[in-house]
Amino acid sequence: MEAKKKVLLFLCNCGTNIANFVDMQNLEHWAKATGTIEVVKVHDLLCAPQGKEFYKNALNEIKPDTILIGACSP
Repeated sequence: MEAKKKVLLFLCNCGTNIANFVDMQNLEHWAKATGTIEVVKVHDLLCAPQGKEFYKNALNEIKPDTILIGACSP
């Protein structure tokens, strides 16, 4: 039997670009309820220096098998 893959989903508010149109808290709850996504991390601006540090720290801490990112194009 194959071990379950650890899936990490990053969601970015993109300031207000996405957060004004998408209920991120609802999306986070939905993602966790799928049973496929183990960890969800939400940040205001993943493309900013603080967001990149947040991303790096999460990867080092969680060590996921798969990464999904919901953000704007940068």
